[in-house]
Amino acid sequence: MFKIKRMFKIKWVKIMGITLMVIVISLGSLFGYAYLKITQLKNTLKTCELTQSDFIHEIDFDYSSGIIVVQARINGSQKTYPFILDTGAITVISQRMIDELNIETNTMAGMKVNNGEALKPSFLTLDSLELGAVEFSRIGAMVMDNEKLGRLNCISSYGIIGCNVLKSTVFQLNYQTQRMSITDDIDKLHHVNDACELSYQTSIQETPEIMVTIDSDHQEILLLDTGHSGFLSIDSSQNLEHYRESDASRIKRFQCQQSITIHGDLDVKSKISKYHYQTNHLGMGPIELSNLIIDITEHEEGFTQMRNGLIGNKFLENFIMTLDYQNHLIYLKKHPIADFSRKQSILGLGYTVKDNGIYVQTVYENSEASEAGIDIGDQIVSINGVDVSFIPEEEVCDIFLGEKTFKKSDDDTITLEVLSHGNKSLHVLSRFKLYKIF
Repeated sequence: MFKIKRMFKIKWVKIMGITLMVIVISLGSLFGYAYLKITQLKNTLKTCELTQSDFIHEIDFDYSSGIIVVQARINGSQKTYPFILDTGAITVISQRMIDELNIETNTMAGMKVNNGEALKPSFLTLDSLELGAVEFSRIGAMVMDNEKLGRLNCISSYGIIGCNVLKSTVFQLNYQTQRMSITDDIDKLHHVNDACELSYQTSIQETPEIMVTIDSDHQEILLLDTGHSGFLSIDSSQNLEHYRESDASRIKRFQCQQSITIHGDLDVKSKISKYHYQTNHLGMGPIELSNLIIDITEHEEGFTQMRNGLIGNKFLENFIMTLDYQNHLIYLKKHPIADFSRKQSILGLGYTVKDNGIYVQTVYENSEASEAGIDIGDQIVSINGVDVSFIPEEEVCDIFLGEKTFKKSDDDTITLEVLSHGNKSLHVLSRFKLYKIF
């Protein structure tokens, strides 16, 4: 009996050992597969090959709503498609583009995204991408869900040309003429020898990171991001107290809805606190500027900070910018008509369009709008007597892009009828200066 039990025990141990080995091998294979997939994804998203040499070519771009849009041919397509030009992103292809050209994709098995995410757990390699006469091959890209992009579809419903494409060349942007020069030899470009030269580092993708000195005693590392429509913004809550304590008259608080991103459109009632800060001095390499108004975001406790801040198009449009990825150099030549001032006379709130309605997007502290109890996400049902309670679908993008407005930019007052918690109220808001020193 003892012998039988001993034999059974030995067999049981062997079976368990074999089972554990199978589990370990299976888990190893699973993790190995996942590792290979992640490695494949990373390598794919970095991929882009330039198919020509010894060239320079110019193309036009559209610059509206603070975003650069270029026309590109995909996989030898007969027509061109509008793409956002974004130094702060990877290349992204929308589901609409995939469906239209029947492009094959690869899916990351087991990879999940939140319901609000516009990026899908899929990636692909394009055969070719053409910007004017400049052709690229084997371009890695992520896949994007148009249905979750919301208002970003108004700018481009086809995708983003990101840093893996741009790093293959030297390119120059002239915001005033809306022309982009692309070359493989920086010596072929004008506006470089007489420009200010800045070196940069990278840590996120190939996006340039530039050291900026504020008020001579504080430094921030900002990403140069042509996908950002703003001016200069700081995402550094831990440094907020430094700016608060420097001079209370130079900092102005407001609440706003978070910016829309490729992670998806946001709830109209989602809000964060931001600040305008008027600098005494700002240094960026050899560039010296004064009295600039920058934005500082105050994040909630526990927020995972991915970056310190951004240099956006509203700042860059004052320069002819040349970006040399290979040598990690940026050249900025100031336009003769450069204007770094920002709107100082405001009505105390801002609004945006979403879901066929117009909603309050920004409210400034101590403004008439704030004192009247107007809040982020309240619906505006009329502007200066014009009924805007329902916006037809064909007008949504025109309003979002600022091509259709209900007031003049220099109006001293605005009359709004606001719907909040089921109650309507009428408000006449007067324009006021954000900073009295201007």
